Amino acid sequence: MKSDMANLKDNNKALSQQLSIVKDKFNKLKIKLQRTRDDLREKTWMLECVQRDLNQAECQKQEIEHMYHNEQGKVNEYLGKQESLEKRLSQLQNQFQQIVRKLHAESEKQGLMPEERNSVNQRTESFTRENVRQAARCSPSSSCCSSATRPAGTRCAISSCSCCTHCVSWERASN
Repeated sequence: MKSDMANLKDNNKALSQQLSIVKDKFNKLKIKLQRTRDDLREKTWMLECVQRDLNQAECQKQEIEHMYHNEQGKVNEYLGKQESLEKRLSQLQNQFQQIVRKLHAESEKQGLMPEERNSVNQRTESFTRENVRQAARCSPSSSCCSSATRPAGTRCAISSCSCCTHCVSWERASN
């Protein structure tokens, strides 16, 4: 019995030591679990912040793309208007050249002196250039053949004028 008792005490002591070791391990694992939970909470929070930032960046990207497409549409529209204005300017320059040729021919027919021809040419060129400048600023709703815009004693030289700017092609009224 004494030996049984001694065995029991030894077993108890060994089990107590094992229990103590297991409790230490358990406490260490508990602490490690708590740290892991804290790390997980922090990483979850950081992930949520990153996700929110990503969503905001995606919204901003979509807004920028939308603005880009709107601006691209405006650029295309302005390029079309520029092309139209360049065509109109070319037409006006051609009309100007025709007017100058007509005036030269007309002044030669009338036998004007060179000084008189130069004076007429200068007035005509000045008037025509001013109308070309006005044409660049003119709106589509302007009245191109109004008597207020043409010189006295002249009429529009374009038979069916449908331009969107003031006429620059005038000829002397024949009657």
